[in-house]
Amino acid sequence: MNSVQVLPAVNYGFNQSCIDKINNYLTSKVILIDSAFYKEYHNFIKSISVQDAKQLIHIYKFRLNQPVNFYYRSDEDILMELTTIVGELQNPNYQLQELFKAKIQYMLPISLHQWIENDLSAMLFFVEKLPNSLTNKAFIGGEELKSYFMNFIQFNVIQCNNEIISFTPIQFANSFDLTYWISEYENYKKWYSSVITPKKSYKWIEKCEDEQLDSLLDNLAQKKLLILHDVFYPQTSEDKVALLIASINCVPINETIRYKKLFPNEPIQLTIEKKQFFIGTTYDGFFMFKENTFNINFDKEKYKGIGFLINNYSPTFELTMDAGDYEGAIVGKLDNGIIIQGREYFINQLKNTVRKQKARAVEVVSKEERTVSILKKNMPKLEELAQSQKMTLNQLTNKLIEVAYESKNPD
Repeated sequence: MNSVQVLPAVNYGFNQSCIDKINNYLTSKVILIDSAFYKEYHNFIKSISVQDAKQLIHIYKFRLNQPVNFYYRSDEDILMELTTIVGELQNPNYQLQELFKAKIQYMLPISLHQWIENDLSAMLFFVEKLPNSLTNKAFIGGEELKSYFMNFIQFNVIQCNNEIISFTPIQFANSFDLTYWISEYENYKKWYSSVITPKKSYKWIEKCEDEQLDSLLDNLAQKKLLILHDVFYPQTSEDKVALLIASINCVPINETIRYKKLFPNEPIQLTIEKKQFFIGTTYDGFFMFKENTFNINFDKEKYKGIGFLINNYSPTFELTMDAGDYEGAIVGKLDNGIIIQGREYFINQLKNTVRKQKARAVEVVSKEERTVSILKKNMPKLEELAQSQKMTLNQLTNKLIEVAYESKNPD
């Protein structure tokens, strides 16, 4: 049985192997560090987390206007870089304390990200709503995405507006309002929790076999509903479950209308007999007249309606037109329909897909293995024979059939 993927915690310490290598490095005096501070530093690196070390390095290099990149770097590399920096400090005790003060003042608490770091579906949903940033990458499985994502999220602040997430790198300046940015992150978390379908509705996905998960992913891909195409490549069943849940959560809860393309315009002559006032809607830059405004016949299965191109438009538009002739167009609508069903519709549709697959599997098995009823009075006899020959009931029944058939049809 599959379960929602729980990824390893981000806020972990350096393992003993890393610490031993750094101690050997210091002992070899490749860098100079006073012996009094050496013991303190040894205890220091045992007490901090890898993320603490990254944040200290980030602040230090930011102040020197030096680039920093933690993506795909090992814990040993991180600890070595921090140790090298400490070796360059004139007053390491004081300057490390000062870096920690800056960390507290400017960096969002690592615990703030705990809810998303252990939920791959929430992470995938976030990346989908984050245009032109992580979406130009390629991630092979949940572990790789998680490593990259958590390095990204802790050094940027975010805002969410109309379901689109914007981000800004943290600036270590006096004007930085940590409380405000913490609240913005909490607002995103509240919004996310309010728009997704509860996990209990996805229990059936977690029980699917790997082949069924592949089929569901293909189903969503065909409907153009699978998110992060060519960005996230699931490697495990847990990856696939998370991608399915995130993709479905990105579908609007309620039914919506979505237009995908405009057919070639067919110019028509619109004649206004007298000055008229119209209220309509817009579509791809066209002002769309209400139905039956003009006595013009067109294929309503193929076209959305009559309109003409305008420059500045909004979702609703008021228009006053003087008497005269105007060049308009019959505006096309989506060839496969314009209605996007609500999320619950697709959840039920995917459920039905799995049910049908299971029913077909049972049907195939039933054709291969038929059930035979044994009279109640004969069951003890069959059980006794099976026990004496050390066979199962099925094995004995099939053997008896074969013996009886061979005796009737000898070679």
